[in-house]
Amino acid sequence: MTALVSPKSEPVVGAEIDAYCSKCKLPTNHRIVAIDGGKIKKVICLTCQGQHAFRLNAPKPRTRKSNDPEVAVGAAPAEPKPPKAPRAPRQPKDPKAAVKKNLIIDQDTTNRAWRDLKESVASGRLVPYDMSGSYAVGQAIDHHTFGVGFVTKVILPNKIEVLFESEQKTLIMLVRKA
Repeated sequence: MTALVSPKSEPVVGAEIDAYCSKCKLPTNHRIVAIDGGKIKKVICLTCQGQHAFRLNAPKPRTRKSNDPEVAVGAAPAEPKPPKAPRAPRQPKDPKAAVKKNLIIDQDTTNRAWRDLKESVASGRLVPYDMSGSYAVGQAIDHHTFGVGFVTKVILPNKIEVLFESEQKTLIMLVRKA
């Protein structure tokens, strides 16, 4: 049988105490789990088995500022507030991010460059894209999702930029298979 802790006695781990359960939302019997410096820190509710910080009483309900007319006791509901003026768009802190955000890719130029490369490469020279493969600039690849593309840049150690018909993508290469 475990000991019942009274408010005047020293708390002991394993003893039972009446406390507010934050899960049950009621004062229930709890077992003390942790004590720090003579103060009860954690308890387990014997009703719901929930472990939580020790609270002797229910927490006080949160109240808004007393000068808020919408919350004042006995006050009539306040008139609706006028809509706020629209805010200016937030400026990115990073200047490079601003450049990337405002970067406009000319779709016609991309399509034209891709068509020129497509005409210069014979269809037999297409290599199926594989993440474990190695690629060189100018090589034509066949990607299972994006279609035919051309390696425009090798980013060491394991990335390539590939120009597809609709856009340019960065892909990985030289990935070891498990």
